[in-house]
Amino acid sequence: MKDIKIWEFIKSHLEKDEPVILMVVVDSENSSPGRAGFKMAVSKNKEMIGSIGGGKMEHNLVDEAVENLKSGTKILSLKKLYHQGESRLDSSGMICSGAQTNFILTLSKNDLIIIEKITNSICNNKQSAIRLDSNGLNCIETNMKKKKIVFTFTDQQNWMYQENICLQDTIYIIGGGHVGLALSKIMSFLDFNILVIDNRVNLQTMELNEYADEKVIIDFNEIDKYLVDGENAYIAIVSHTYKTDELVLQKVINRNFKYIGLMGSKAKVKEVMSDMKRLGYDEDKIKNIHSPVGIEINSETPEEIAISIAAEIIKIRNS
Repeated sequence: MKDIKIWEFIKSHLEKDEPVILMVVVDSENSSPGRAGFKMAVSKNKEMIGSIGGGKMEHNLVDEAVENLKSGTKILSLKKLYHQGESRLDSSGMICSGAQTNFILTLSKNDLIIIEKITNSICNNKQSAIRLDSNGLNCIETNMKKKKIVFTFTDQQNWMYQENICLQDTIYIIGGGHVGLALSKIMSFLDFNILVIDNRVNLQTMELNEYADEKVIIDFNEIDKYLVDGENAYIAIVSHTYKTDELVLQKVINRNFKYIGLMGSKAKVKEVMSDMKRLGYDEDKIKNIHSPVGIEINSETPEEIAISIAAEIIKIRNS
């Protein structure tokens, strides 16, 4: 889930003077289902968005949130829960092992200015971070160059969580055909900004793609202008011809992307890589190309190929 949807959910309720409760996982250990950075928001009517790990723990916290909203009780809490069944007082009720620290805060219309600052920062890609501490929620400017979460804890009055909110992971899907459409759908669930690029006009699958944040029709010779590289940038080359694949690969191979994947059969990939070597491209960089793209699951359909690509990207992002 893209965080912007959670903040927009909160914003829409606060604009109607309806308080909500924000929950954020600020720290996690071992096999905890809720990882640092997970968020959810709950309204008095039990409308909710996002997740902090699911299961019995989340169910109980949602019920508590609704009760507090209905009673008008304001909450600002930080609590560590252990996933070890019912064996201890600070247990989450889950048995998956590990632990997670949850921050829970009631937000009212008075917090609307901060929420608007957060949504504006995300939409405008402004270098900002959310900061949580014993005083509540704030949005601050930052010069962090990478998406990063920092959590420090001394005691209940002296702790801090900070998360960069502007450097969202971006996937550039080169090719708006059936695989590009399927991959857009999968990646939309994984908190990626999605840009689909093709060189064909009136392409039905591009027109049907409601999952991409942006769709661009260009001459692939101009693709450099549309790509921003960096540690948060991923490229999946899934275009419709061998020649366009090779052209795009030549444009991106010397740039700093976290991941470059090239779709194709082993025979096609072998030919492309042979051409790249013949043209003098660095062999180490050629070896770093993920091709054939995706984790090997004997995928055949566009949807299966998309899942294998997404799995490979997740593996790299989380490594």
